[in-house]
Amino acid sequence: MTARKVTYQPIISTDLGLAGETWSVDHVFIATSDQGAPVATNNAVTVYVPSRVRTRDDKEVGAEHAVAVFWTANTAVGDTNLNDLLTHGLRRGAEDNDHVLIVLPSPGDHGRPLPLTAADFAVFADADILACFVAVGLKGKVGDLRLASHSRGHQGMTRSLMGNRQIGYQNAKERDPNTATLGTSFLTTSRLKRALYFDNFFPSGARVFDQLVRGGLGPDVVRGYRVTDGLQYENLKYRHIMKDPADQFVVLATDKRPQAQLSWMGTLRFLTEALTLAAARLDTSLATKVLGKSAVATIGFTKHLPPLGSFSSRATVPPGKLTLVAWSQANRFTFAGERALRAFFNETDLARHHNDPMFDQRLCAHHLFVCEYAHELYT
Repeated sequence: MTARKVTYQPIISTDLGLAGETWSVDHVFIATSDQGAPVATNNAVTVYVPSRVRTRDDKEVGAEHAVAVFWTANTAVGDTNLNDLLTHGLRRGAEDNDHVLIVLPSPGDHGRPLPLTAADFAVFADADILACFVAVGLKGKVGDLRLASHSRGHQGMTRSLMGNRQIGYQNAKERDPNTATLGTSFLTTSRLKRALYFDNFFPSGARVFDQLVRGGLGPDVVRGYRVTDGLQYENLKYRHIMKDPADQFVVLATDKRPQAQLSWMGTLRFLTEALTLAAARLDTSLATKVLGKSAVATIGFTKHLPPLGSFSSRATVPPGKLTLVAWSQANRFTFAGERALRAFFNETDLARHHNDPMFDQRLCAHHLFVCEYAHELYT
């Protein structure tokens, strides 16, 4: 594996002032075809090493480092093209909680998917984590493990947990995580402290989720967040799909009005973050553009979101936190305001995705809510 240190410009302001190292690491993901032949996909991952982890690794022989692995819906490297490392502000949580962070891509992409003979998922194993350690110069061992995936990133996380590398391009059952071969996990699940599924188009992968729950991993470990994935199954309750009596599924939107609310909040969050970052650079150009759009200015300069990390999905809300529902009820929006913010979000490319794809209401709700809950990977 080859690795190089990289410097990325933040999209989320909590990434300002990071003391750790960001690495781009070339990695080969291995899957198998229906005939058992190995299929290799070359791709790059991001590894973030917090400053205190590096110091401890240098001083303590055989140090054990906690690891967080995030399967993205897009790319995992670079300043653009929806690098979820940046879109969700993932590095701050790793820095503050002393976790080595590994961010994995979805090898295909929405506009140009890989052929069915290649894997559109990133399977990761204990050995892959250690290989990343070696690539960035860490000598320590792997300790506690936290996993999260967003959208189609669940394919890699699910197959890693179910011990299955099959592409299944000729066999529909092998392609579907709910019917594919179930083996021994490629990851040491006894180390697992969190397994979070962010809008992962359930019930695909429901069997593995259910197995984790039945294995004794309760709501403090395994959680699913529903935003847009639930629309196609809106007459079903997850606890029926999963046969799970616990409250492990955070339903954030099940119809179009809550989706619009999340779109409004998401685009407002990214506008606020962009203005904060611009101010840190003494750059007034974005503020000038906002002032030129009266509807955007009215919202952008008068509506104030709570700081990132304020929302909780817990049934019992921790002190100092609040629920998204409670905040939404106290801060109403108009559909005209949502449309104005969304148009400005696309016009100024606040997520640095070059409008490919153009974010509609559903995509805003689907992509932009994750940064509000990414902190729960560690709490």
